[in-house]
Amino acid sequence: MELQMEYLPKATKDVWHNLRNQQEEKFNASLIFFRFLDGSKSFLDGSKKTIEEKMEPITKKAAVETAQKLLERRGELIGWLRNSGYCVIDWKQQLRKRMAVGLGNPSPIENGLTMDRVHGLPYIPGSALKGIAQDYALAYIYQALDAQSREEAKKSDEFVEIFGAQTPEKGYTSKSFEAKQGSVVFLDALPLLTNQEIPFEVEIMNPHYQKYYGSKGDTPPGDYLGPNPITFLVVKKEIAFHFAVVATNGCSRLNTVKEWVTSALPSIGVGGKTRVGYGIFGEPYDINGESRQE
Repeated sequence: MELQMEYLPKATKDVWHNLRNQQEEKFNASLIFFRFLDGSKSFLDGSKKTIEEKMEPITKKAAVETAQKLLERRGELIGWLRNSGYCVIDWKQQLRKRMAVGLGNPSPIENGLTMDRVHGLPYIPGSALKGIAQDYALAYIYQALDAQSREEAKKSDEFVEIFGAQTPEKGYTSKSFEAKQGSVVFLDALPLLTNQEIPFEVEIMNPHYQKYYGSKGDTPPGDYLGPNPITFLVVKKEIAFHFAVVATNGCSRLNTVKEWVTSALPSIGVGGKTRVGYGIFGEPYDINGESRQE
C-alpha cells in the first residue's frame, strides 16, 4: 500500500514498515483509509500503482477480529436497556447489493465510507436509519408527496411521537412551531462478520462526459469523449447487519417503527447511489436466522 509518509515522525514510519513486513498482521481499515492512503502517487518507491492496488490492505487484510466483541457490547447494552424498563426490538438484515454509506465524506480519494474509527469496521449511523424510516413513512404511509402534505404529516400525533417535531418544510414555517424530542432511538447498525470475513471491496464509477459537465454545456456530450474512471470503497453485498430501535416512552409505536425501517431498507435503500441499486437489503430475520415480525 502506498502511504503519504513524508510528514510522519520517524518512529511512526518505523512502526508502519515493521507492520507491513508482518504478512499475517491485520490493519485498522479506517486508519489506513483516512490517515495513510495516498490517493495520488507513491512516496515510498515511486511506483504508479492503481488506487485498487493501494487499498489491498483494506480489502484483503483489514482487521475484523473486533467485530464479535463489538456485537457482544451491543448485546450487553440491549440487555441493560431491557432490564431498565426500555422496550427494544432488534433484528438482522442482509445486503443484496453493495453499500456506500458516507460516500460524500472527505477522504484521500475524494469518496469516503462511514467506518468506526476505533475498530475500523463499516456501520450504518442511526441517523441514516431514522432518515429512511421517515422518508418511507411520509411517502408510503402518509402518501405525502409534496411540501404541503409533508408538513401536515409531520404534525400528526404518531409522527411527532416517533420522530419528534421536525423542522418545518420550506415555505410552511409556523410561528407556533416548537421542537420536540421523539420517543424512539435508532441505534447504529453493526456488521455481522463470520470466519474473519472482510466486508470491503473496491468499486468503480465511470463517467464519460466529464468535459461536458465541467464546461457547463459548452462541450457537447459526445461518445468520443474519454471516460474518467473513479475508484471508491464499498461494503460488499451479502454482508448482514444488526439493527435495533429503542422506545423511551412506552412500546406502542415500536413495532410500527421496525416495520418502517425493515420496509425502507429493501425499497429505498440506505447510503449513496441508492437509485442505481446500492444499499438495498433483503427481508429481516432474527438471531436464529428465521423471519420474524414482532
